[in-house]
Amino acid sequence: MGAILRPISGALMFLLVRPWFTLTPLQADALLIFAVLPPAVVNYVIAEQYQQEPPKVAAIVMLGNLMSFISLPIALAFILNPTVS
Repeated sequence: MGAILRPISGALMFLLVRPWFTLTPLQADALLIFAVLPPAVVNYVIAEQYQQEPPKVAAIVMLGNLMSFISLPIALAFILNPTVS
């Protein structure tokens, strides 16, 4: 569930905060890409250090990276095809 919610929540946050910033089109495109990136491995390292369900966090990170094969092409389609966005 976390692997699916991460890019969706990132895209929603992008849509919420984008109107508040004065960004060039290139900056807005980069922000969208960063918003849909998968969860970082550092999340696992922190979970391991504080013993907060490291196996579950590792699974979220792994599945999130696999899901990025879906979420990143969708984001790139919006960025590279001006008729879509």
